[in-house]
Amino acid sequence: MAAKHKKTHRKARLLVSERALRQHFSAFNKGFFDGKIHPKTVVKYENLAKHHCTGIWRPLDQELAIDYRVAQLSEHYLLSTLLHEMAHAYLDAQGYKGYAGDKGHGTLWQGEICRLWKLGAFDGLL
Repeated sequence: MAAKHKKTHRKARLLVSERALRQHFSAFNKGFFDGKIHPKTVVKYENLAKHHCTGIWRPLDQELAIDYRVAQLSEHYLLSTLLHEMAHAYLDAQGYKGYAGDKGHGTLWQGEICRLWKLGAFDGLL
């Protein structure tokens, strides 16, 4: 008779630790946003499946969350997602709130992504 094996569920390994994620945030903030995103912004991993997104900026809480599954897939995808959410945080710090209909992805946000692109923020990531 074959031996029964218990299925074990291990938590998948993160490619970038939460501490390293915060270090990337600090470096990007200094290098691409002139330090204008509040340095005490909470940067963390979270299960965002219920929000159907890979990252989220919560202006009222000054919190940036990245879905933990992104950190299990690709470091490049993770850092691109971080920059995406940091663009929201940066514009929020400038007073831009966006429109509910486009979830903050309007013309000014798109312009911010173009600015980051031209500065080389996405070099090696995309």
